[in-house]
Amino acid sequence: MGDVYRKNRSDSGSVALITVIVITGLLLATGIAAVLTSADLAVSVRDHQHKMRVGHVVRSCLEEALLRIKDDESFAGNFSFSMVGGSCEVGVGVDPLDPDLRTIDIVSTADGFEKSRQYTVNISLNPYQLVE
Repeated sequence: MGDVYRKNRSDSGSVALITVIVITGLLLATGIAAVLTSADLAVSVRDHQHKMRVGHVVRSCLEEALLRIKDDESFAGNFSFSMVGGSCEVGVGVDPLDPDLRTIDIVSTADGFEKSRQYTVNISLNPYQLVE
């Protein structure tokens, strides 16, 4: 009877050891998943901030184009514009069907991201109005 007790007692030690190994593995996998998730989240947040910044550069370049058109309503041509945090290439053209409309093509760069936008502006209105 003593041998049976010892056999069951050694089996319970093996079960406890296996349980500890399995739980340790699960905790390790959970920890690695949490670290990878937080790293992905950090990259996503950084990319979002850069995309927002390049969007602000586009808006600044649009404002610069509108200022140049306001100074000279017959203005048409290309120019480059640089600012802290980014730069852009802007093309302003007169719509051949409606001389009161200006097309503004903007390619802006900030933090390695590039964004292109095209706007149409009606200059016959005061203030100028973007046409969608």
